[in-house]
Amino acid sequence: MQTSSSDSLIYRILHSVFFKRSQRRASRLLRNSAGLWDLLKNVSVKSGSLTDNTFVSNLQTLSRMIRAYVKGDYKVIPWTTLVKIVAALVYFVSPLDFIPDLLPVLGFSDDIAIVLWVLSSCTEEIKRFQEWEAAQAISVSDK
Repeated sequence: MQTSSSDSLIYRILHSVFFKRSQRRASRLLRNSAGLWDLLKNVSVKSGSLTDNTFVSNLQTLSRMIRAYVKGDYKVIPWTTLVKIVAALVYFVSPLDFIPDLLPVLGFSDDIAIVLWVLSSCTEEIKRFQEWEAAQAISVSDK
C-alpha cells in the first residue's frame, strides 16, 4: 500500500529534528506554567495573522485545553496528549522548522499538518474537553 504525500510529509515532520526538539521543549514547558502562558500568547499572536477560520478555531481549542490544564480547571488530559498538543503549539510558533515559515504560503504547510495530526490522534480527548467546556458554560449561565 502506497502512502499519500501528506502521510509521507507528516511522517517526515514527526521524525525530524525540529519536531523532536518541540517534543522535548513541550515536556519541559509542561512543568513551567509561566512558559506555557508565554507559549499560548505566542500562539494567539501568530494565529491572529491567519485567515483560515477552521484552522484558527482548532488552534484556539488546543490552546483552551492547555489554558484549562494550567489553571487547574481541567486535569483529565493524559500526559501523552498534553505533550502532543504542546509540542504542536511549540512547532507552530517556531519560524525555523521542517518547512521554514519564512517561505510564503508553503511555510505553514508543515504547521498545518502537525496540528491536523494532533486533532486526528487526540480526537476523543478533544471531544471530552469540548463537552466539559460546554458543561462549564451551561453551569455559569445557570447562576
